Amino acid sequence: MKLFHGLVATAVLALGTATSAAGGSVGRQSPPPESDGRRALSQEIRPRDVRREPLGPAATPRPPTGRHAPAGSYAWPSGGAVPVLRGFDPPSVKWGRGHRGVDLAMQEGQPVMAAGDGVVLYAGRLADRPTVSIEHAGGIRTTYEPVEPAVAAGQSVARGQMIGTLETGHCGANACLHWGAKKGPDDYLNPLRLVRPLIRLLE
Repeated sequence: MKLFHGLVATAVLALGTATSAAGGSVGRQSPPPESDGRRALSQEIRPRDVRREPLGPAATPRPPTGRHAPAGSYAWPSGGAVPVLRGFDPPSVKWGRGHRGVDLAMQEGQPVMAAGDGVVLYAGRLADRPTVSIEHAGGIRTTYEPVEPAVAAGQSVARGQMIGTLETGHCGANACLHWGAKKGPDDYLNPLRLVRPLIRLLE
């Protein structure tokens, strides 16, 4: 009988030792081992490895450049669309005959506006005709004649700002504004391409 009880005690002790070695008591389960994929992911991405860059100031938009400025950068110097009495007809050679601009139907004494933001390059008489010339972004220059200046050279002007009043002398007895545009010394542009919509020439 004593031998039987001794065997039972030895078996219980062995079972308890095995349970303790497994890492827990009966009814408590260890978490499953981490898979190779999850272990690699946790090693690759850690919160301390994430780099936080400070947000910088928003980029400042630059003024328009290029042969043709975006629509909306320029406006009619007459204050609105008017009939075009004579269209753009550039010369085929540098000093050839042609019409380096357009003639707009306006009234004598009518205010003339800057077609776009810029700086006045010239305001005075040129070839015995009152003229205003303005330098714009992208190297575009616009010219207005015959216009009695209300601005001075070196003055900054805004689109739609009055730069002078129209005089007679370019279209005979009828007043008209000669409006020219060019980029660089000799690259004449059609000023109507600076504004929209384009207007149909009168017959």
